[in-house]
Amino acid sequence: MYTAYIDAENPVLGRARFVSISLPEKWQIKPAGYTDVELVREAYGDKWVASGYITLFMLRNGKLTALKITVKEPILGFKLEKWLNKNSKRSIKSGFIEVNGHRAGYIIREASRKRYLIVGDRIKWVKMNLALMCRETRRRINIVVEGSMTVEEAEALLEILSTLRCH
Repeated sequence: MYTAYIDAENPVLGRARFVSISLPEKWQIKPAGYTDVELVREAYGDKWVASGYITLFMLRNGKLTALKITVKEPILGFKLEKWLNKNSKRSIKSGFIEVNGHRAGYIIREASRKRYLIVGDRIKWVKMNLALMCRETRRRINIVVEGSMTVEEAEALLEILSTLRCH
């Protein structure tokens, strides 16, 4: 396992970290080109993104998976149970896990579409959402992972996401 630091640069605000995560040795995270850092906050000697997003590709055992991390500063707070009840309507699996001392909610669902809009076979993929509120850096972190994987692979990926560090 190694620690991957997911950082982004803003010309005015400088370099700031979204999160860091422990990954297996053969896994890689590569930038997909879409990044926006709107607000930065200092905590524990580091600069953390307080508002922004980053889109990445995760290469895991030869499979490509899209990873989008969105960070917001909640004005009225964040109710995790309400988020889970609202977003888990058509989910296969949902629940809570512990992430860096915080309670996080997750949702796993399957999606599909026609390959060529109207004709052709259906393409299926799994989409997983993970949301948590980091009280130390006062920010809400939402992670969306989607790609051609099974539900079991998504559950195994959930164990990797539980190593996420947000402060």
